[in-house]
Amino acid sequence: MSTVAARSATAAIGAGQKNMMGGALNPIIPPATTVKVEDPYVIEIAEFAVAKIPGLVFIKVEFGFWWKIETPNLNAGTYYMLAIKTQDNNRTRCDVALVCDLPGINGHTLIWYNDKNN
Repeated sequence: MSTVAARSATAAIGAGQKNMMGGALNPIIPPATTVKVEDPYVIEIAEFAVAKIPGLVFIKVEFGFWWKIETPNLNAGTYYMLAIKTQDNNRTRCDVALVCDLPGINGHTLIWYNDKNN
């Protein structure tokens, strides 16, 4: 995804949050930040997600966002939505994963993984 598209996506997320909150200053979910695809920690998270799906091999992180929720009653944690290039026996694919790092828990939690429509 291009940088222009990334800025547009980030703006759209923020605008949607303002609309959901009626223009309130404190959105429920904070605006997302683009991940650095070469960051070793982001790669670790992507490899963790891919390892949960049998038959897939991690290639690289294509794109992603992260955001942190600090309000305890709203599933506090740091969330990563990643577009991940993978390989199976038949083809190269681009999957999407949602992974959370929860406070006080070591390791990652895979919340959602889409390897079907790509």
